[in-house]
Amino acid sequence: MRKVLTFLGATLGVAAVVPASAQTAPDMFKDMDTNHWAYQAVESLRAKNIVIGYPDGYFRGKRTLTRYEFAVALDRALKSIPTSAGPAGPKGSDGAAGAAGQNGEKGDAGPAGVKGDPGMTPEEVATLRRLTQEFKDELTALGNNIGAVSRKVDGLAAKVAAIEEAWNKAPKIYGGAWLGIRADKANGRYTDFDGRTFTGVGSNSLVNTPAVVHEFVVGVKANLNGGGTIDGALTTNNYNNYLGGNNAQITGLNLNPGSDTYVHHLEIKTPLGALGKNGQITIGRFGEAMGHLTLMKPDSDRSFMNPFVDDGKYYVDGIRVNASFGSVNAELVAAKTGSNQGNNGTGFGLNSPLAGASTLAGFNGNLFTGAGMKPIGQSYGGGAMEVDQMAGLKLSLATNLLGHEGHLGATILGLNNTLGNVGGGFTSVTVFGANYDTKLSDKVKFNGEYSKTTTGNGRFATVNSDKNNAFTANLSLPVGGIALNVGYKYIDPLFYAPGYWGRIGNWINPVNIQGPTVRGKLDLGSTMGLTFGGEFYKAAHNELGTGGLSSNDQITRGTVGLRWDLSKSFQLTTDYEMVTWKLGAGTAQVGSPTGQTTVRPTEQYITLGTGYALTSSTSLKLGYTIGDFNGHGRLQNGSGFVNNFNTFTSQVAVKF
Repeated sequence: MRKVLTFLGATLGVAAVVPASAQTAPDMFKDMDTNHWAYQAVESLRAKNIVIGYPDGYFRGKRTLTRYEFAVALDRALKSIPTSAGPAGPKGSDGAAGAAGQNGEKGDAGPAGVKGDPGMTPEEVATLRRLTQEFKDELTALGNNIGAVSRKVDGLAAKVAAIEEAWNKAPKIYGGAWLGIRADKANGRYTDFDGRTFTGVGSNSLVNTPAVVHEFVVGVKANLNGGGTIDGALTTNNYNNYLGGNNAQITGLNLNPGSDTYVHHLEIKTPLGALGKNGQITIGRFGEAMGHLTLMKPDSDRSFMNPFVDDGKYYVDGIRVNASFGSVNAELVAAKTGSNQGNNGTGFGLNSPLAGASTLAGFNGNLFTGAGMKPIGQSYGGGAMEVDQMAGLKLSLATNLLGHEGHLGATILGLNNTLGNVGGGFTSVTVFGANYDTKLSDKVKFNGEYSKTTTGNGRFATVNSDKNNAFTANLSLPVGGIALNVGYKYIDPLFYAPGYWGRIGNWINPVNIQGPTVRGKLDLGSTMGLTFGGEFYKAAHNELGTGGLSSNDQITRGTVGLRWDLSKSFQLTTDYEMVTWKLGAGTAQVGSPTGQTTVRPTEQYITLGTGYALTSSTSLKLGYTIGDFNGHGRLQNGSGFVNNFNTFTSQVAVKF
C-alpha cells in the first residue's frame, strides 16, 4: 500500500491508467525499463492490478494522467485495502462427548486482536484521506459509497495507529562493532602524535608488533509505562586496557591488552511534570559533558576514531535531573566516576575525569610514559587529580539582548578524590563556569566561555587561589567565500578543570598560554574543500621559576587541510600541522647546550586519510601519519631528541 500512495501521490507524471474495468494487468509492461528508478513501484502496482497500462501491453509512463484516470487508480487502491475481519460463522452443533461443533468461517486475524501491518504510515493514511475527499465525485461516479469509503479509511487509520503504538512499545535492539590496527615505523626512541614516547625497540614496541584493538557493543531501548524509557548496553573490548585503563587522559599504552566486559551505559529516564514541561530524572550509568572549560572528555588517542568512545562524554554512575522554569533550563548531576570500571583489576575508573595536566614521566618497560611533558608550569599541587566523585548544576537562559537572540549559561561543578591516588597537594576542585552565545545576524555568530577553578585540601584549606582562570571568545563570520572564525584563548597555568580546550602539537589541554586564533573553511566546488588555521600564543604568566613558560616564550601553530569527495561514499583527506616554539634561556632546560640563549623546537605532522562507506552502516578508514619532532635540546617531550616516525592505521566500524 505504501508503494501505491508513493506512486500515485508523487509520480503522477509517469503513470498511465486505462479506465477499463474488464481489463487486467499484463504479465509485464513491454516498455518498462527494469533499471528505471520507478520500476519496483510500477511492478508492485501492476501485480496488484492497480496499474494495468494500455490494451496493447504498454505502460507509456511519459504520458500525463487525466483526472479521471487518477480517480480510477485511486478506486483500485481503495478496493485493495482489506476489511478489518471476516464475519464469524455460525456456531457448530454440540458433538458427542463434549466435542466442539463445526467452526465457523475464520475471519482475518492480527496480533492482539488487531489486523496485521497494512504497510502504511499515519502520514500515508492522511494522504489517502485527502485524496478520497478530493476525488469524491469521481469515486461516486465509479459506484462507490463515500460514507463507506470514509469508514474504511477510518478503520485503516485505527489499525495503523494501533500497530505504531505497539511498535513504539516494543524493545529495540541496537549495537555495533569497531576494529582498529596500528603499526609504527621509527628508528630509535620517538614521540608520537599524542605525546606518548616509545623506545622503538623491544617486545613492547609498535614498530615490531602492530596493536590490534576492538570493541563490540549490544544494547536495548524500550519505552516504559507512564512515558519513561530504559536504555542499556554491554561492551566487550580491549581498547580501554590498550589506553592504559583510563581513556580520559594520556598514559602509557598497553600494547598487549586483555579484553574486558562491562556495562557501557544503563539509564532509566522518567518524566517529572512538577519540574516543568521538560522535567525529567535519569538514574543509572549515563554520559555527561557540560562544556569545554568545565567538563568534557579529551580525545586522548587521535590515531583511532572509536565511535563508542570518542563522544566527549564521561560515563558516570549517578542521578541527573532536568527541569524547565519558564525560559530557564536547569540540569543537576551527582555521580561517582571511579565506579565505572572493567574487570582488569587496575583499580582506576575507565574514564574518570582528570583535573589538571597529565605529567607522567619515566620508563615502563620499553615504553616511556612522558605524556604531556611540555613546559606546563603546573607545579603547585604536584600535577593532576583523578576525580572519583562529582556534583554539578548547569543553568541555561534564553536571552534577547539588543534584539539578538542568544543563550546565557552558568555552571558550578564540585570534584573530589577519595581513592588515595592524588598527584599531590589537593583532594578537591571546584569549577565555576559561564558561557554566552548569540546570533548577531544571519551570518555572524559569537560565542564565549569563561571558567575558574579553586583547588582545596579538605573542607577549608584552599590551594592555588590565583592564576586559575580561563576564557575563550570566538566570532564566526563570512569573508568572501570563506567561512572565517577569529578568536582569543587565555588559559592560566593553574587552571584545573577536567575539560577539553584543544592541543598544540602533541600537547593536550595546554596551559599558561594566551593569544589570538583564526580558522577558515573554503569550498572549492561541490566535491572539494579547504580548511586552514593559525594560533599565536605567548605565556600568560612568567613561570620560569617553576619550569614553565617564561614571559618571552612564544608558540605558533598552523594547520591546513584538503578534502576531496571522489563520490558520495569515498573521501580523501590531507592534513598538515606545524608548531614552532621560541624558548628563552632557562625554559624547560633538559640537556640545554651551554651558552645557548634562544632555541626554536619544531613539530610537524602530515596525515593522509581515506574514508569509504561500504554500506549505510559500515565504514572503513585508513590513515598514514608522518611525524617530525625536533626538541633542539630544550623541549622536554622526547627528552629533547630529534625523532621521526610513521604511523599507519586501519579501522572499520559497523552499527545496527
